Amino acid sequence: MGPTNRNVARTVGLAELQAFSDAAGEVAAEMARLRHAGLAALAVTAVALQAGDASSALGASVTGASIMLDGRQAVLTNFEIAAFNFLGERHRDGESLPDYVERIAMLDEIQLLGLQRSNGITLRIAKG
Repeated sequence: MGPTNRNVARTVGLAELQAFSDAAGEVAAEMARLRHAGLAALAVTAVALQAGDASSALGASVTGASIMLDGRQAVLTNFEIAAFNFLGERHRDGESLPDYVERIAMLDEIQLLGLQRSNGITLRIAKG
């Protein structure tokens, strides 16, 4: 059996919530940037192919892929750290970083709080 997600019981607060929220926003912004970069590379590639310039089409594809991957790893890693700090959730056995991020990102607020609870994490926001 793989490693457990059980953590030592601990309390998190506004700082961890804000870091998790900011990291989720960064992931959303990065996905939008990747979508735009991919569409731009596709457009340049299509124009080059229509003009019969396979070399430029290949260059545009490679450049587009490079732009799309630049910065992606840092954003996903930042999300992973913030998600672990806030939720106590680790990767599942064999789960890639993009799959981990997608799994966490698909959860609604109630599911996130349930995940926290199952990992021994309590959210406490101070009044005042």
